[in-house]
Amino acid sequence: MEATELIDDESRERVVAVVSQWAQALVADNAVVGYEYIPRDQSDGLDRWLLRFEGIDRDFITIWFTLDQRTLRFETQFMPCLEGHEDQVLAYLMKCNAQLLGMAFAIGPEASIYLMGRIPATTLNADALDTVAGCTLAYVENHFATAMSLAFPERYRRRKV
Repeated sequence: MEATELIDDESRERVVAVVSQWAQALVADNAVVGYEYIPRDQSDGLDRWLLRFEGIDRDFITIWFTLDQRTLRFETQFMPCLEGHEDQVLAYLMKCNAQLLGMAFAIGPEASIYLMGRIPATTLNADALDTVAGCTLAYVENHFATAMSLAFPERYRRRKV
């Protein structure tokens, strides 16, 4: 990703308004089953949004959005910490990364697998947020069952839809 500009206070307020209005529209349309906004003065100095969507292979898919100095980061916990079969699972996910738009599978802070990405805050609009959320949901639904089957073959069974 190219270097992006630091956002000033006015730009930050605009981004906060864009993300908040977009999320509230999803709530009004019943597209999400949960929504929370944590302003930067109530957390670690970063604005955060949590949106919870219903899933198919997973009951829920929660996407965290975090506004930092230059970008809007987004992430979802894709699957729990691997307890075996790491080589197979990570090889599968790394091959998947080549096909993903603007995000990638990564190992998160507690060794769980995350799907994460970031976009420049200065280019943010509702269409970009729709793309991020739609791609995140699609990638989780497209890859979760296979990754879980590889990671936990004795315990995980695909749902019958």
